[in-house]
Amino acid sequence: MKNKLFTLGGILILCLGIFLINFISASDSLTDEKNISFEEQANICLGESRDILNELIYENFTVLRINDSLNQAENIFDAQVILKQKNKKDGFFLVLPYCEEIKTIKENAFEARDEFFALKIFYDELFIEGMNTTSIDEIVSEIENEIESERYEKVKSLVDKAYEEIINVKSDFTTLNIFYKTATRDLKKFLDENWIYVISSLIILTILFFIYKNTIFQGIIKWKMHQLEVRRGAIKGLIKINQHEYFNQGNISERTYTIKIKKFAELVRDIDRQIPLLQERLFKILRKQNPDKKLKIPSPSYSSQSKEKKLEEDKLIKEKQKFKEISNRKKLKQKSLIKPLNRKKKSFKKK
Repeated sequence: MKNKLFTLGGILILCLGIFLINFISASDSLTDEKNISFEEQANICLGESRDILNELIYENFTVLRINDSLNQAENIFDAQVILKQKNKKDGFFLVLPYCEEIKTIKENAFEARDEFFALKIFYDELFIEGMNTTSIDEIVSEIENEIESERYEKVKSLVDKAYEEIINVKSDFTTLNIFYKTATRDLKKFLDENWIYVISSLIILTILFFIYKNTIFQGIIKWKMHQLEVRRGAIKGLIKINQHEYFNQGNISERTYTIKIKKFAELVRDIDRQIPLLQERLFKILRKQNPDKKLKIPSPSYSSQSKEKKLEEDKLIKEKQKFKEISNRKKLKQKSLIKPLNRKKKSFKKK
């Protein structure tokens, strides 16, 4: 029993001794920190910042940002030394925030590089040939830019985004591959089981195509001709609208009017050129179907077209004449108004 009490007492004394030693050392360190002036702290932190700069250069980091911060801190330190020499109030404590900023940049730089390195390994492991990696490569390029520009604090969010994009692209690619494989497998299975029906259907469709080939071509040609007629009608409608805006309302200038009318006329001429070619093709098909019957080429109504053109030209001439008459009348009115004013001015001068 006595031995147990002695051992417990010894342990307690040992613990108390360790506590006292730690307390004394901590109090000494606190007194040392209190005794160190801001000038000494600034000097120490500048030395540490220079070491950080050299370390980052050795690790092939860009150091423009740290170099700027260090230069600013050194300039402030030199300014405070001058103030101290002149027995003025100094501010060496202003150097310390720059040193803290340099330490933070260093930590962020190494952290960003490590995260980017891990991301590259992950990307290489999950990469499959044929996978569309455009979106991933864009994010990777952005991360490289941020590291090069020393914006290390933005790297973490971009790395997380890249991980998410890699997973999404990989899952989409595997889904498409599975769908493609299943579809090809099902199609192959279907062809293996129903190849007789497929071949017979193709033969029937081919026979039907050759039987009704001319009818199909006739329908296609007639549909094209109808589309051209509709387009020509729409262009003529636009011509009439422009004529009304130019001659009646005067909303557009003569230059724009002539350019538009010229362009519309070219389009109409192109349509008039295409329609006879289609009619000729249609006639050839009809002649093949009915070789014994005498058929005529369904010629386009050139006479009616020429009449329409003449009527339109006559309208244009009449509208131009009207426009000139109106403009001449306006000019005459303006002259008639100007003459009495001139007479009045002369009479005033004589008086």
